[in-house]
Amino acid sequence: MKKFFENISNFIKLTKKISKLKKKVIFFSEGTHHLEHLKPFINFFLSRTDIIFISLSNKDKAKKIVEKNFHFYELNSYYFLNLFFKTIDNAYIFTSLPDLGQLYFKKHNNNKFLYIFHSLASAHIQYNRLAFKYFDTIFCAGQHHYNELSMMKRKYNLHYNKLIKYGYPKIEKISENVDKTSSKSILIASSWGENSITNTVSLELIDILLKKLDYKIIFRPHNMSLKIDKKKINTIKNSFKNSHKFHIDDSNSSYNSLFDSKVLITDWGSTSADFFLGLNKPVIFIDTKMKKKNNNYFEISELAFEIDSRKDMGIIINSNKIREIDNKLIESLYVRKNDNVRENLIKKYIYNFKNSEIILEKELKNMNF
Repeated sequence: MKKFFENISNFIKLTKKISKLKKKVIFFSEGTHHLEHLKPFINFFLSRTDIIFISLSNKDKAKKIVEKNFHFYELNSYYFLNLFFKTIDNAYIFTSLPDLGQLYFKKHNNNKFLYIFHSLASAHIQYNRLAFKYFDTIFCAGQHHYNELSMMKRKYNLHYNKLIKYGYPKIEKISENVDKTSSKSILIASSWGENSITNTVSLELIDILLKKLDYKIIFRPHNMSLKIDKKKINTIKNSFKNSHKFHIDDSNSSYNSLFDSKVLITDWGSTSADFFLGLNKPVIFIDTKMKKKNNNYFEISELAFEIDSRKDMGIIINSNKIREIDNKLIESLYVRKNDNVRENLIKKYIYNFKNSEIILEKELKNMNF
């Protein structure tokens, strides 16, 4: 009941504020992990106009932004969210949350919705088939997004009218720490879903690594797993709580774990790109069943970033052969790094590397905000 009244209060404050603004620039966030993808856009507007930031979570890091024209509102009621989007018009709404029009996140009136990718994962496999249908503008991280979305628009009769060749600032930021000395840690970063490491081989994998490796083991579940797989994660915590070599990272930011680890173990998660393309450090992929939301992805392409790139980022190990991971394998991976492979993947999959901010400013100015 308390949350209900908080949502009413926030909704009233929000609608009063938005009614006073000539320009309506709104950012909508699912929670803690979207801010880093929205931040370059926020930085552009901060000196130009008022910004409304709506989040589903009161733990959103955007809540800590202190600027006179930055206004944060938590609104986690689907009813009030839809009501809000129904009542406003002529707004520009930036988000890194897909599935506009599919769930509680609806498009109304003549508002413009603009999507920013929060992953390098291809658009046609790990997203629902109509995840991007109602967006007006999409900021593509790389050429693969542009090609996939162009084909999807024709095949699925999607509505967006502009694809922008933008880039992926997250990896630009991470790359500032490239080749820094790593501690004696191995990071397990699982994706989410029934076929993820978390829900398949996590217990066996962690047990093997703790017994066979001379490394600290960091287990970082996906943000969604922290919400929907609490029972499984508690089991993992309790199983290894007495080991001084084991740590669960459930913090808002993955950066410390990325920087501190020598090798990453993952499945189909996009953390592999952050680790290899950002930090030039190798990845072990546990070959779990591929995560896909569009079962007809082959109508667009059999290839995808997450399929094509993994063979170059490290090695792929079948889930029933995880006992082969030992100290010797870890060391051999780390000395086998290849700068040319990394550079070629960046050129292939990321637009405007180290220059995305310049491109973004140009594109947003052209929109005449």
